[in-house]
Amino acid sequence: MVVRRKLLAAAALLLTATPLVLGPGRAQTQPVSQTERREILHAARAAAMRDLGKPVRFVVQNLNAENEWAFLYARMVDPNGAPLSYEGTPFAAAAQHGLKSGSYAALLRKSERGWHVLIHVVGPTDVAWVGWGQQFGAPNALFPN
Repeated sequence: MVVRRKLLAAAALLLTATPLVLGPGRAQTQPVSQTERREILHAARAAAMRDLGKPVRFVVQNLNAENEWAFLYARMVDPNGAPLSYEGTPFAAAAQHGLKSGSYAALLRKSERGWHVLIHVVGPTDVAWVGWGQQFGAPNALFPN
């Protein structure tokens, strides 16, 4: 027990003494203001609702922004906060076969007219955003590792 505590203390000391080092060309993302968050979520929600054909809300799990870029990863819920049902959507059959999750992912870019969705995935069952940075020229720091 004493040895375990000493190892944990040593590990904590090393972690706090080790500076955060990012790889070449890897920048940290910026905090998202409440206004920007609202605008990003509004644009993403509109895109998701077009695909689903029904209202949806997001429980944000990851929202990163850098300059004019943003990446959103969220869990979808209905307007009452319950997990989104795919019943009555174009994805109903896929969901019944386990081919849809309750997640949503989107890459957005801000222009003079506001935030717009470049690409999004309703119900991804894998890491759908792999390659989005390269495909659209977005910073890799936006995307979860």
